[in-house]
Amino acid sequence: MKHPEGVYVRMWEFTAKPEVRAEFESFYGPDGEWVQLFRRSKAFLGTEFFRDQGDRYVTLDYFVSKAGFDDFLREFWQEYEALDRRCDGVRGSEREIGVFTALGSSAFRAGAE
Repeated sequence: MKHPEGVYVRMWEFTAKPEVRAEFESFYGPDGEWVQLFRRSKAFLGTEFFRDQGDRYVTLDYFVSKAGFDDFLREFWQEYEALDRRCDGVRGSEREIGVFTALGSSAFRAGAE
């Protein structure tokens, strides 16, 4: 199914507390608890997970549309908030970089199979 508005992408930057980096990665990694929660949404397309040479990470979460993400939040808000609170012990910092629309040759395109 094509979505003319483009794929909705949420980009976040984090630092992990160095002493619990492995636990941080188990929350935020490609098969981590956040991805498991997002997979409960029909609108979720995938997550990309990056780390620099230190303890800084970037995640990109892809949904078919902003409306699809908003539906996910309405349905799973309590689980989302509970998981976010659980992550407080492993995050050094958290910053939303922004929300974007994927254009052109994005790895996760609406309608791509």
